Amino acid sequence: MTRIVTAVFAVCLASSSMAETLPPLPMPPPEFDHEYAGPMLVEHVSKEMMLQLCPRTIFDRTYRVVPVTLGCTRLIPMSGVAQPRGALCLIIVAEDEILKDMGFEPDAVFRHERAHCNNWPQSHPDAHFSD
Repeated sequence: MTRIVTAVFAVCLASSSMAETLPPLPMPPPEFDHEYAGPMLVEHVSKEMMLQLCPRTIFDRTYRVVPVTLGCTRLIPMSGVAQPRGALCLIIVAEDEILKDMGFEPDAVFRHERAHCNNWPQSHPDAHFSD
């Protein structure tokens, strides 16, 4: 019985410290951190939907895969509308409670993803890191 309680305690302790062990979120430089000029749709979805809709989040500096993808962005061309601002920017992000449980501010994740709408490359050049 003692072993079971110890194992459960260790799992709970590891889960509660998840946010402390994840690297900070790369934040965009000012030239990409602004409103998107075209149409934008933001969807907040469950962990299960994130696994289906978005690639796994891997932090650039550590190559650590996070347990739940934080978000992803899709630029969807709209026929008859001039590019690049004629694309619908679809932002898919994990539900706010999931992000908070992982130690991330939902607004920071949104700003990160919106920057990709503004053509910030996936390699995150000139990123600064949130505290």
